[in-house]
Amino acid sequence: MEWNGDTLVATAIRQGITLLKATCTFDEEGEWIDSGPNINAQLIPNITGKGHDLARLNAAHLKYDIHNGRSGEVEVELASGPEDDLSMVTIENNMIGLYFDCDILVPFGKVIADLKL
Repeated sequence: MEWNGDTLVATAIRQGITLLKATCTFDEEGEWIDSGPNINAQLIPNITGKGHDLARLNAAHLKYDIHNGRSGEVEVELASGPEDDLSMVTIENNMIGLYFDCDILVPFGKVIADLKL
C-alpha cells in the first residue's frame, strides 16, 4: 500500500502480475459500520503438499477502539495470473473505501464450519 497525499493505492502482486489494484481518495469523514463477525479460513497444508491437515472457518466479533476515519469512492481493477483465475469475479459497481485509525482486540472465537478442500 502506498499513500500519495489523501490517495491510497493498494496492490496484490504475484509472479510479477498485478492481480488487484484498489485506488481510493479519502475526501470525507469515515463513519464506522459494524459489519458483524470477522470470518477467516484457517488452513494448515499437509507436509506432502497434497491436501490440508486442518481446514475450517472461524468467526469472532472483533472489538474496535476507533480514533478517526476517512472514506471515499474506490476504483478496483482485477486481472488473472497463471495461478489465479479471477475471470469469474465481476465488479458490478463502485464501492466505498474506508480507512480507520483504530486499535483492534481479537477475542476468542468459534469454529463455524469444517471445510472440504
